[in-house]
Amino acid sequence: MAKKLKLSNPGDVIESNFYIDEAADKYYIEDKIDAKPIIDRNKELQKHDINKHKDFKYVASIPLTVFYNMQKTGIISKTGKVQDRVAFARFLNDPDNKYLKVTDKKI
Repeated sequence: MAKKLKLSNPGDVIESNFYIDEAADKYYIEDKIDAKPIIDRNKELQKHDINKHKDFKYVASIPLTVFYNMQKTGIISKTGKVQDRVAFARFLNDPDNKYLKVTDKKI
């Protein structure tokens, strides 16, 4: 059985745990985030047309754990810039990810 060490404090946005599996000689870090407040806000913003500016479009609010995964897959750079616009749009337009967007329009 793996030993669990908490790395985060109560109230932190991301809950991090460090696990040590001595039998398998392995360790790993687990990050969890409560995405419900982000999803609820995105759902509310989808009800309103917030993109009235022609030069700037606010299209999504993404939880950090999803953002980090997009960095690992190369969609987003380590500095936060979208590297693969096609993959980014495909990800946001996927029906499973519709509540990551703040608009109901296709990206």
